[in-house]
Amino acid sequence: MIDEAAQFHRPTPLYISVLIFLLVYYASSFAAALIQIFPMLGVMFSNPAFDAVLESDAPLEAFMSFMENFSYPGWFMIVDLVSRFGIIVVCVLYCKTFEKRSIRSMGIRKGNALPEYLVGLVIGFAIFFLTFFFAWLFGGVEISVNPEGVSWILILYFLGFVIQGAAEEFLVRGYFMVSVARDYKVFFAIITSSLVFAFIHIFNTGMTVIAFLNIFLVGVFFAIYVFKRGNLWGACAIHTMWNFAQGNVFGISVSGLELMPSIFTVTNNEGTAMWLLNGDVFGLEGSLCCTFVMLGAIALALLLKTKRTEISYMEQGYIPSPKKHLWET
Repeated sequence: MIDEAAQFHRPTPLYISVLIFLLVYYASSFAAALIQIFPMLGVMFSNPAFDAVLESDAPLEAFMSFMENFSYPGWFMIVDLVSRFGIIVVCVLYCKTFEKRSIRSMGIRKGNALPEYLVGLVIGFAIFFLTFFFAWLFGGVEISVNPEGVSWILILYFLGFVIQGAAEEFLVRGYFMVSVARDYKVFFAIITSSLVFAFIHIFNTGMTVIAFLNIFLVGVFFAIYVFKRGNLWGACAIHTMWNFAQGNVFGISVSGLELMPSIFTVTNNEGTAMWLLNGDVFGLEGSLCCTFVMLGAIALALLLKTKRTEISYMEQGYIPSPKKHLWET
């Protein structure tokens, strides 16, 4: 039986939902940047070249010159990944404070959290390995063992990707997608949130039409998986393992981001249209191999049995406890 309050709930115009998402996105990005400030200043002040800025008669010009030649150490990528915890905090605070939603409505549930996460890690590695396998099989890439060997720092990268993967899932699926699904059909929420997911990657290095399409398809897969499983844990784990396997296991650019310490080294083969197989500088997420794997993953996700939880009620077009918007009296 449909909740009476839900029957009289006035849907939020989509453009308003998108505008609010942009505000939350930039506010959460700012929160992440705040976490980076002190490590960032520490790296800068420890650089001997920064002494020239402090001693210069024209500090602004000296600082600009310093920044042109300055680069952060490789380990700073871990700081960047960990800082995404600020995104999680802002998303949770927004949902609880302004949309009056419980954290359960974001897909954060205690029951079976660990099994769901572990299964997600396996799925994440499997779908990325398939993508890599097809790229290698058709001659798009070559693989070799990294001569530098395995480093303990990979553990820190994995923990960083745990936070980074969860942050994007909280933002796009846990917050935005569920919010849209409470006002519109689930199919519409999946498509809209997946487009938003693709657009927040649009300025990444090496972005192409195929890369944009693949990020969209990845978003569709994550969205369907969240609805089918009734929680966010699995999607967080798949997201984490996909990025970690791509960057730190195989040594491939992660959505155009720079290479990181890895177990293997994968090099792109050059030749006519080879970028269709390896994604060029964007990484395998920009390849047709990824396109076909994600289409298969989406098909399999659709076959999953839906768990009857609060999130799955959205398949019927409503949520038992509708939000009260700021502009409603």
